[in-house]
Amino acid sequence: MATMQEYMKIMEEDEKLRNIFKSEPEEAIHQARLSFEDKAILRSCDPDQIAKAAGVTSLSQEVRETLAEASKKLGSG
Repeated sequence: MATMQEYMKIMEEDEKLRNIFKSEPEEAIHQARLSFEDKAILRSCDPDQIAKAAGVTSLSQEVRETLAEASKKLGSG
């Protein structure tokens, strides 16, 4: 099982993952090797809550844009 910190590091670096997360956020969350709690936080698409769970002060602009797009599909935005 990955940690939120590990998952967000991958998302920061991997444009393909960001694109998948934008187009199929529920599937990307389902496939993530995260705890149920971390998946719920990720599903919120709240960048501040996700950054806190990942133990970082902020997320990159690319990841914030990805979360904003995903939130439209998840109905959390």
